[in-house]
Amino acid sequence: DVVCMDVRMPGGDGLAATREIVRRPAEGEPTPPAVLVVTTFDLDEYVFGALEAGASGSILKDCEPEEL
Repeated sequence: DVVCMDVRMPGGDGLAATREIVRRPAEGEPTPPAVLVVTTFDLDEYVFGALEAGASGSILKDCEPEEL
């Protein structure tokens, strides 16, 4: 399973949510899902922050379908 997560969300912080998701599996699941950060912000700090939070990767929202 994969969660697609944005960095900035109304009323939430995608990096904090990523940390929580990868910290522990959902009830009844052996492992947590992988998190892919999908964002419009082409900033190194967001990429590094996402990876530090435990995301498996980061990609821009305007990427080509093949890249995704």
